[in-house]
Amino acid sequence: MKAIVIGAGEVGYNIADILSKEGNDIILIDRDGERLKDVSENLDVQIIHGSGSSPRILKRAKLEQAEMLVAVTDSDETNIVACLLAATQSNVPVKIARIRAPDLDKAPNLFDKNYLNIDLCINPEREAVKRAISLMEYAGASEVMDFAGGRIKLVAFSVDRSCLMVGKNLEEFSAVYEGDALIASIIRANELLAPAGSTVIRAKDYIY
Repeated sequence: MKAIVIGAGEVGYNIADILSKEGNDIILIDRDGERLKDVSENLDVQIIHGSGSSPRILKRAKLEQAEMLVAVTDSDETNIVACLLAATQSNVPVKIARIRAPDLDKAPNLFDKNYLNIDLCINPEREAVKRAISLMEYAGASEVMDFAGGRIKLVAFSVDRSCLMVGKNLEEFSAVYEGDALIASIIRANELLAPAGSTVIRAKDYIY
């Protein structure tokens, strides 16, 4: 897949890194020459110095051949314009924009097919805050994931040797646990286990 990533900050750098390691053809655009120098020394991607909202720069990046455009600069306006150009100039199939302004973030209809035609809007800062709050709600959790609009939560814990669960099977755990929870899976020594009532919890287990 050929993808254009606009913005060589932390978010753009990591996206380009992941996509390139998966064997994709990546072009990374940024106005900061120092950032691009760091990218060229560490990532296997093509770099272009310039503004990602410039039609001339996007033409240099061969926008018409791109299957995905990811605009994640610090400027919402740049990200929106880049996606708008991708939609109107070349009909790029997938367009992703980083949107940080709360007013824009609360107007999802603005980005649908009938308006700006942006396929996905992301806000890493907001997601980081939500993750921190979720982890605070579940002391000791290493991951918290929402499903069904937040009605179901998948919570991951690493079992420490001092944990009271160690040495107990799931039937014993259910008898003393007062909450409405179900242990759905266990990762033990890099092996995924489907737990039963007789399954005994061990130290260093990773449970969901």
